[in-house]
Amino acid sequence: MPEWRAIRHLRVMARAWRAPGRAAMLMRAYPRSKKDAVMTDSDAVLAANLEFYRAFTMRDIAAMDQLWARRAPVACLHPGWIALTDRAAIISSWSGILSSPGAPQIACFDERVLMFGDTALVLCEEELDGGTLAASNFFVREDGAWRLAHHHAGQIVRRQTESRRRSQLN
Repeated sequence: MPEWRAIRHLRVMARAWRAPGRAAMLMRAYPRSKKDAVMTDSDAVLAANLEFYRAFTMRDIAAMDQLWARRAPVACLHPGWIALTDRAAIISSWSGILSSPGAPQIACFDERVLMFGDTALVLCEEELDGGTLAASNFFVREDGAWRLAHHHAGQIVRRQTESRRRSQLN
């Protein structure tokens, strides 16, 4: 996806979520003019992560298939399932979930991107009809595009506040 289209996609997704402040935050973060648009790796990973949740929400099996890595090892842990480590089994699991009339509605929020060269980890929360899940999505760069290599979601049983560290700069 070209950078300009990915940025536009982020704006559309932010509006679609109708979350107060979220759209404004993303709109301020990205330039309005095409010539000023520069997407960092972190932005591109976030766009791929948003595409994952768009495919889930829209029950777009073809898009879900396109998102998953083809050469890198893959793994998927749906809540309550055993780990799937075969790409065909993972895509089949998504096909079953997304084609089910009872497929959950989902929204992703509080995304954090951790970059590791040509790999990246996105930590986020998934809001579903039945509650909130913690999720991790691991991406690899394949042929210049960020592809999903690992997805794991699990129930949040207890929230633990992260202790804040004092800045080392002061």
